[in-house]
Amino acid sequence: MMNPQQVKIWTTRLLLGYIVIGSNYYLSWFLVMFFTGKDIVHSPLVGYPLTLMGWPWMMYADLVHHRTLGLRIPTIITLFSLIAFGCYLFIKYKNFKKSKAFEDGLFHTK
Repeated sequence: MMNPQQVKIWTTRLLLGYIVIGSNYYLSWFLVMFFTGKDIVHSPLVGYPLTLMGWPWMMYADLVHHRTLGLRIPTIITLFSLIAFGCYLFIKYKNFKKSKAFEDGLFHTK
């Protein structure tokens, strides 16, 4: 098991990744709506927090309905950022497992 400090670091990384990817999703949709001239229904003060909470479900709906709605640019951008974040976490985890503290047995895994 990891010590509490490492758990805090990994939890912070996951939370920041969730917020960054959600912000990316919101900003890409906001810019598409702005440049295509469509009305933005909700104020960013309302839409941004709601998008941050529910972007995985909105992303899921975009992917499920891609045959009827088409695969849109914000969905593709968000998928690339999700893949990039997954690669970032994988690299950090590999470096963590190679670290001296892990090899010395300070962190026990079962």
